Amino acid sequence: MEQPQLGAPPQPFVCDGRVDREKLVELLGAQAEFASLDFKRSIDLNDKSKKLEFIKDCAAMGNQPDGGYLVIGAEDNGRPAEGNDFSGQNLDSAALKDAVESYVDGHIDIRSQTHEITHEGRSYRLAVIYIAPPRDGFPLVTKKLGDVPRGKPVFQRGAVYTREGSQNVLATHKTWEQILHKLQQMARSAARADVDELIHRVVAQLGSGGPEHPILPDFDMDLPTFTSAVRTVLEKDQSSMLKRVILNGKTAYDQALDHEDRRVGILDKLTVLACESCLFDDTDTVLKVTDALFTIYKRNIDDRGILRYNAIRYGLEIISRIMIVGSLALRTEHYEVLPSIVLHPIGTSPYGYKSWIRHGLTEAARANLFGNDKAGVGMISAARHILVTTPLLSPDCTFKHATEETRPASIPDVLLHSLLQFDFLWCCIALNENPGGGHTEYYPSCAAYHQDSIQPILEKLDDEDGTFRTQVFGSSPDNQIAGVIREVYDFARSQSFQYGVYWPSIDRLLSSGFIRSHAIQ
Repeated sequence: MEQPQLGAPPQPFVCDGRVDREKLVELLGAQAEFASLDFKRSIDLNDKSKKLEFIKDCAAMGNQPDGGYLVIGAEDNGRPAEGNDFSGQNLDSAALKDAVESYVDGHIDIRSQTHEITHEGRSYRLAVIYIAPPRDGFPLVTKKLGDVPRGKPVFQRGAVYTREGSQNVLATHKTWEQILHKLQQMARSAARADVDELIHRVVAQLGSGGPEHPILPDFDMDLPTFTSAVRTVLEKDQSSMLKRVILNGKTAYDQALDHEDRRVGILDKLTVLACESCLFDDTDTVLKVTDALFTIYKRNIDDRGILRYNAIRYGLEIISRIMIVGSLALRTEHYEVLPSIVLHPIGTSPYGYKSWIRHGLTEAARANLFGNDKAGVGMISAARHILVTTPLLSPDCTFKHATEETRPASIPDVLLHSLLQFDFLWCCIALNENPGGGHTEYYPSCAAYHQDSIQPILEKLDDEDGTFRTQVFGSSPDNQIAGVIREVYDFARSQSFQYGVYWPSIDRLLSSGFIRSHAIQ
């Protein structure tokens, strides 16, 4: 398997530093080893040779642009391994860090957690270990000989390892750009820092009782400055200016298509615009941004000059951010915009989709971006990763004070829960547009998570009052709405068993009885 290069198709999982149970499920769903994912049947840190191999694994993973994962207790295809035993092994994060630091020079950040999962009726114990890239951007280097008694050294002093496919290899000329990717990003950011700070101060001063016409948000600004400019425009009720910003964003995106950092940065700015508008109750701008993102999405898919694989990858970047906008609209109770966010059709019957979210998931699955169809859970993980790394996209929430090591765990639960609730809701909205469409119209990625996360939205859907259902489903008849909700829930429940989550029957959850009394069995 070839080493993915920068800008190449992503792996079917996100390196976000999480080591929780849901992350383990996501990694096992990849069903193969990658440059940033290695499955191991067992681990024996009491054997020096095996311990040194583990240290070399960690050094190679840490030199990946986003770090990498080791999953202990799994076969090469991601299936839980029989007979794995961790007795006598200290897999605590601090202990693993100490072991690696004794042989490797550089900033070492290792996180680990063990989990019990059920697979095909049997219980297994597995461990997830994440090795983060050094925060200073410089590669990890072995600082002494990895020698073993009466054997060939596992590694030499001063070696820099990286990954090619599923193998650890010494760094070569062609891999140094990848190894130094973070350092290059930091250098570019430092070069812009003074300019960005000056622009940010000017925007802030203009926004505090300044002129009637605020400065126009520009896509060459850094994200915090762009966000300040957007807030100033909204505060001064100059939302008509934002139409020009949206048009400029579409143009800037087209010009940046082959430049990954800038392309993604423009998507983040458009998403910030939608999120800030949502907080200012400017739902018209929210929908204009959504329409612009759909135009970009559709143009990428239809443009024969773009490699199909890249178009699907770019599409997934957009859909992940639409999940973020939808979840914020849900948290801020702008329920009336949800159908307009979800219902952008792609194609026509019988091969079309009522929602571009389902189209993006299907195309990504076919392109193997998720490993397999049920690993659409990777989209939830991708959206969550964006929220962790870009807190400006959740302006209604305050993150705990966090370092790079603790940030993945500091994301407010409300963000993940609202992502999962929106995921369930978009499925219902899409199916309601074509009640006979079945699974073609939706896929509930939330099935990989505990049912408790979506319970609040289920209760709102089942409320006898009906106001929420009217905002979401319009004038659709009660029997149809109840049947749609039940169908989506029952399918999510059936999928939950594949993840070892086991959602309860919907009849055991509902109290008001709207769904039970109206759903067509």
